[in-house]
Amino acid sequence: MPIRYKLYKNHLTENETKYAARIQFTESLDLDQIAERIVDMGTTVRKPDILAVLENVCKVCENALLDGCRVNLGGIFDIYPRLLGNF
Repeated sequence: MPIRYKLYKNHLTENETKYAARIQFTESLDLDQIAERIVDMGTTVRKPDILAVLENVCKVCENALLDGCRVNLGGIFDIYPRLLGNF
């Protein structure tokens, strides 16, 4: 399935021909829906067990971020704490 996007005028530049792209999400999945999709793929693991593992992954990631760690989840995403502001 292709990733859908829209182009918008980029108001951060003075060049009238510059545009910025924004992804148009088709849906949003929560942990329950992710577990359901895993079950639909034909796994022998039960949905409650999958959901428990996913919830633990979230807890581990949250705790790691609070400890200042960078978290790479299987190459799907890389998350890390950041500081923004004026100091």
